[in-house]
Amino acid sequence: MLNKQYYMSITVMFIYILISSIYIGNSGALKCYVCQNCSNVTGKANFTIGDNCKFCQKIVRLKNGFLNSTTRSCLTDTCVNSNKSESPWLNITTCCTKPDLCNQSVRTTSKMNIQFIWILFSIWIWYNC
Repeated sequence: MLNKQYYMSITVMFIYILISSIYIGNSGALKCYVCQNCSNVTGKANFTIGDNCKFCQKIVRLKNGFLNSTTRSCLTDTCVNSNKSESPWLNITTCCTKPDLCNQSVRTTSKMNIQFIWILFSIWIWYNC
């Protein structure tokens, strides 16, 4: 049977891996999804990944309250968040974001799933000491 010190060292190792995984990939040039009329970039949409971006931009156009189109882009200049109505039936929302591939659709990323698994495993080891 393994002793408590062994479990503690494994727990510390997994916590270290968890914390370091948060920062891996967040250094260097920013990458963004780039596509026209793509509502879901995690599916099989036609998109590319732009490099050396300063901001990732996602423009959502609503028509009569329903999704009309979504455009994702890589900006090398400045970006201004806005929510403007072109007319009573057309609303354009621009959101500028910073981390890599942050202009994706709202879904759980695989990185978040891995971090969640590490947390659960660390808690399991901690309570089984």
